[in-house]
Amino acid sequence: MGMGYVLLTGVILLAISLITIKKFKTETSLQKILHLSALLIGVVLIILSTIGIIGYGQDILNY
Repeated sequence: MGMGYVLLTGVILLAISLITIKKFKTETSLQKILHLSALLIGVVLIILSTIGIIGYGQDILNY
């Protein structure tokens, strides 16, 4: 069940970052760092959950 939450969190972070990417040019440097961090964390969580699902044979749909 944990991998499902990791995947969901990664997708939500990635979606929020991509939806708000249009405002990136007008952001301050701190906002840009936070924006890119959320994007990077989202991608990393999706990759890690995919590796966990494939590598350990966990099927998140059966929970």
